[in-house]
Amino acid sequence: MKRAAHVRWELNLYSGTRHGFSTPKNPAEERANEESKFATARFFKDLFGL
Repeated sequence: MKRAAHVRWELNLYSGTRHGFSTPKNPAEERANEESKFATARFFKDLFGL
C-alpha cells in the first residue's frame, strides 16, 4: 500500500494474542507466530527480492 509519501508499509493484526508471541503460550499465539513468519518472508521477498 502506498500513500502520498510513496512509502510502502504493511499492518498485520493477530487476534487473541498479546504484544509478543514468538514464544507461543496458546493456540492463537501459535497461529499468529506462524502467520507473522510468512508475512515477514513475503514482505522481504517483495522489498528485497529475497
